[in-house]
Amino acid sequence: MNAPLPDANQAWRHGNDRHVAAIVAAWRLRLAAHLAPEETPGFAADIAAQAAEREAAEQVLAEAGRVPAFAAVAERCGLDGFEAEVLGLCLAAELDADCAALLRRAAAAGGFPTPGLAAALCGPGAPSRMLAFAPTAPLVGLRLLEVEAQAPLAAAALRLAPRVRDFLLGLDRLDAAAEFLKPMPAIELPHALADLAGRAAAALAGGARMVGLVGPVSAGGAAIGAAAIRAAGLTPLRIEGGAAPADADAAIRLAAREAALSCLGFVVEQRGAEDPLLRRPPAPMVVLARDAAALPVGMPVFPVTAPSLAARAALWRAAAPGLPAVDARRLARQFDLPPEAIARAAAAGPTAIWSRAREAAAPVLAELGERILPRAGWMDLVLPEEAIAALREIVAAAETREKVEDRWGLASNSARGRGLAVLLSGPSGTGKTLAAEVLAGALGLELFRVDLAGLVSKWIGETEKNLARVFDAAAAGGAVLFFDEADALFGKRSEVKDSHDRYANVEVAYLLQRMEQHRGVSILATNLRGNLDQAFLRRLRFAVDFPYPDEAARRAIWALHLPKRAPRGADLDLDALARLDLPGGAIRNVVLNGAALAAAAGTAIGMEHLAAAARREFAKLGRLAGGLR
Repeated sequence: MNAPLPDANQAWRHGNDRHVAAIVAAWRLRLAAHLAPEETPGFAADIAAQAAEREAAEQVLAEAGRVPAFAAVAERCGLDGFEAEVLGLCLAAELDADCAALLRRAAAAGGFPTPGLAAALCGPGAPSRMLAFAPTAPLVGLRLLEVEAQAPLAAAALRLAPRVRDFLLGLDRLDAAAEFLKPMPAIELPHALADLAGRAAAALAGGARMVGLVGPVSAGGAAIGAAAIRAAGLTPLRIEGGAAPADADAAIRLAAREAALSCLGFVVEQRGAEDPLLRRPPAPMVVLARDAAALPVGMPVFPVTAPSLAARAALWRAAAPGLPAVDARRLARQFDLPPEAIARAAAAGPTAIWSRAREAAAPVLAELGERILPRAGWMDLVLPEEAIAALREIVAAAETREKVEDRWGLASNSARGRGLAVLLSGPSGTGKTLAAEVLAGALGLELFRVDLAGLVSKWIGETEKNLARVFDAAAAGGAVLFFDEADALFGKRSEVKDSHDRYANVEVAYLLQRMEQHRGVSILATNLRGNLDQAFLRRLRFAVDFPYPDEAARRAIWALHLPKRAPRGADLDLDALARLDLPGGAIRNVVLNGAALAAAAGTAIGMEHLAAAARREFAKLGRLAGGLR
């Protein structure tokens, strides 16, 4: 049945108002007859007239292919005749002052109906009729009515839930308490995904209460599930998070009512075998899971594989119709995002689509390392021309991968990953981290410094699991992986002398395998290139050496870190500063600390401030200061 309310027009509203007015008028007559039957001689004729009026309103709406809201609630919530009568009585008490006054005269609870009065008004019936107000019955179980908790059942006040009252009057709007139900956009899916959605919809239409989609997040299970629910004739909403265990029952009841009133189906991520949603699904549901073993036995399950590069490009083109094909392929290659994330990024417009895609991918890695938004550019690097040229080649290789590997077919004969693994080697402070930031910025990506201390574990197998999380998250794109001091993790494999050596070599072998498979950009930085395993070096696409800066390079670094807008003292001598045997990172520390001394003294940055800061930097490095008086 189509929902009568989302596209309700004036004609429907007129017919629905007529239907509601007939229900209210009939209850006004019944209450008056109950209180003073001798004063209502024409009761039977009047009741028949209101019944005819109600049927006439239903007929007018039926001719337009619609139903009144009251009939929709009764059918969707599975109300029997008595339950529908109770619903109508509660509606009359809400809308009609005369009905409320008559209820007060009938000694009802504050002008509200009670189960005992409802049973008396609806004619003789068995005591079991009171089960209509049991917690598991539709009136209470779906929260259509609120029953006074402290009174005996027969005398408890019955109140129509405001959400239900509004629905009966023509307003279909989710309850404000159902904030955990989130709308899902309609996404044009590639053929393979659309076919899977059709099969899931067929399972739901065939009577399955739940259908499972098993696969990685980036495979697009949420969009497929939403499409399946739409194909089954329902409106899809996503259940996010979940209530605390103490609130789970109330949340399920609320979701069930919203689903019944508004013809909803739900998409939910599987949160464990004991998830109450899986034991008591409030509506037809599509359950997203990583592992089919965690889903209830008997649930129809469909595997979802990650869409191909061409399918992801098609998703980008569908979400942003004006996007050039080359840009769509570039986005598809870089960002392995699910369809709903692609739709959100595309909604930002063509100028912001890349940055929005990067933001969508960033949270996946946020818990695995330090997020660095690149600010440095090529002008901030002081390196030999050969090193600069090598870094620019890395950018060119990353930007032309789609053309070289796909359109030209240079990678068609390889099943291994197509990522770019880069080694930056050189003494500490020579600019390796800065170069990694420049590379990420030139590619329009963020830099994630991987927390090696958090990855390496003394427990067997845990390091591999942690590394798998890093590479799996990096597969979503949106960031350049940066392993600083990588020789601590990517070291040489040793001769096997005991079980510890064996498992250490397993870790190195696993790293080799993941580097082969990873298709993103990863940068390894080391102070000691000789410490790296030769197998790693063979698999690295680029290796760039960062030499210790000579005096000319050091002068350029000093000038770079002392910008023109900084107040320079008259005695500032860059040539003298360049004679200090310090790498770029140490020079930056000296400038910052010297500037702090000058700012505290309220003067321009002079040689005395830089000399004092340099002495402390040399002491920190365990070296003798020299070159400045």
